Amino acid sequence: MRLTWLTDIHLNFLSDAALASFYSTLTENRPDALVITGDIGEADSLESYLRALAAHLQCPIYFVLGNHDFYRGSIGAVREQMRHLNQENSRLTYLTQSGIIPLSDSTCLIGHDGWPDGRNGDYERSPVLLNDFLLIRDFRRPDQTIPRLDPEVRRHWLTVMQRLSAEATNYLETQVAEALPNFSHLLIATHVPPFREASLYSGHISGDNYQPFFSSRKMGEMLLRTAIASPQTRITVLCGHSHWTASFSPAPNLTVHTGGAEYGEPVIQRIWNL
Repeated sequence: MRLTWLTDIHLNFLSDAALASFYSTLTENRPDALVITGDIGEADSLESYLRALAAHLQCPIYFVLGNHDFYRGSIGAVREQMRHLNQENSRLTYLTQSGIIPLSDSTCLIGHDGWPDGRNGDYERSPVLLNDFLLIRDFRRPDQTIPRLDPEVRRHWLTVMQRLSAEATNYLETQVAEALPNFSHLLIATHVPPFREASLYSGHISGDNYQPFFSSRKMGEMLLRTAIASPQTRITVLCGHSHWTASFSPAPNLTVHTGGAEYGEPVIQRIWNL
């Protein structure tokens, strides 16, 4: 199987001509399957881009969503939209809702959107204000009279982040446990790097101001714990979010690949021959 990996393609930043060119590039690549690790578009454009990809590529498309995919929407509503799309279009598979996907006798694909959990770096002192907090309904202030940067609002943001991260971690932990007896290679798709060492910017590990929003320590702890307990199983994680290429192996049988990205210039990250 020839599996092509994309991440952070942000198709809403492309002109019609650039979109057509990108679709042609993918078609010429002749993938047997495509996996996308999030940030495809935004809530109001996501479905149309996925439909266009499915129309151009005569192969299965497996995907998770990134934070941008929920912009101008809510997480629950977008995920429900993806559930209906999956039911309607057999080429599209939203991994967050789809369980274990066998790719070969030895390799399976598992995925979940994931989310940063604020546990790496210094969340309390970070001056970073993400568009997530302004454009995703789940992060709206419980009381709109409270100033946006009030400590109570920041606690609310952290609570939402950690709830989403825990949901992703628990889902993947369950799926991984089910897959371990049957596959020697687990390919895991998620959006957010699960280790700070896999979250780079300008070639360096992101600093303490940005780490809370660009890595998920809870996810990383689960993956490392699983890898150590199952040394005969190879675990490969594909992610994006930080827009800088990185590879990190915290254990001999666990490798995380983070895809690089530029707005308006989507690229094929890697081709896996399984």
